[in-house]
Amino acid sequence: MAFSGFYEESLFFLNQLAVNNDKAWFEEHKSDYEKWIVQPSRDFIVDMGKKIQEFCPMIHAEPKVNRSMFKIYRDTRFSQDKTPFKTHFALWFWEGERPRMENSGFYFHVDLDNILVGAGIYQFSKELLEKYREVVAVPDRAKELTEIIDQCKKEYRIVQKHYKRVPRGFDADYPYADLLLYNGITAFKESEVPDEFYSSDLVDYCVNHFKKMNSLHR
Repeated sequence: MAFSGFYEESLFFLNQLAVNNDKAWFEEHKSDYEKWIVQPSRDFIVDMGKKIQEFCPMIHAEPKVNRSMFKIYRDTRFSQDKTPFKTHFALWFWEGERPRMENSGFYFHVDLDNILVGAGIYQFSKELLEKYREVVAVPDRAKELTEIIDQCKKEYRIVQKHYKRVPRGFDADYPYADLLLYNGITAFKESEVPDEFYSSDLVDYCVNHFKKMNSLHR
């Protein structure tokens, strides 16, 4: 079906889940999760994919869990927080043939009160981090990326630098040494849930931001 918007019940479900974050409650209300979160997300992914493919023809938009949809279950193995479910939902549109989270892409996230749109790679794999450092060690490429980041900063937040020192083997006095402190680069914007969330206009709302972030994605 064509995407016609999310629902007030979509946010209501997330708020109820935050209060009743246990398996018994979720199983009792799983049909609500499917109706208010999963089905509109699938429709959104399909319509959003078509729009993004107009300027990124090779984008992946796959309305399945562990593809464009993130699972609702939390990985609690290494966390002190043992609550079993996420109280947000997120969607991912990526470009590239590596495992989906090792590619750059466009991100959409909804929590209890806000939505977030973003683009880039949240964390480089070891292989990509090495390649990234090789590229930004070339002044012309580093200058280009710096200009793209500076342009994005006019409207979006850029993920914070991860490392405190320039990695071994690189010149700390290099004019673009700051770029070597990142272990991933994303631009993102977080805001209160807009009116567009409840209509098909949400697709264009997100696409307008994704187009502005496309230079960083590229």
